Amino acid sequence: MVVEFLFPGKNRKVHLLLYPAEKAVRCAIGTIGEVLSEKPAATMPDAVKAAFHKVLELGIPLRELGCEGETQIGFFLTIRPQGSVGERYPTYGQFTADLPGSDFEERMWEV
Repeated sequence: MVVEFLFPGKNRKVHLLLYPAEKAVRCAIGTIGEVLSEKPAATMPDAVKAAFHKVLELGIPLRELGCEGETQIGFFLTIRPQGSVGERYPTYGQFTADLPGSDFEERMWEV
């Protein structure tokens, strides 16, 4: 199964191949429109942390997306069996995620 997280505002994507039988995941990072290998490297890029069993857990450093210091990012994802047409979530528009922003430590500081 192929899962892609696309970040249009940053022209970045994270391409994942999931292998449910082995509970394994392979990953590649690139720009939207770039053709990434259908067989990404067996090891994760150092930047990305991922785990897959029944749930996919994914950690992508903000610097990989070019959004350090920003307060929000938009994205959508696609899911498809290898070699076939898949689905997009959300169907229209994007999910948005709040980010720590450059003043995160200042906002979280308490005395």
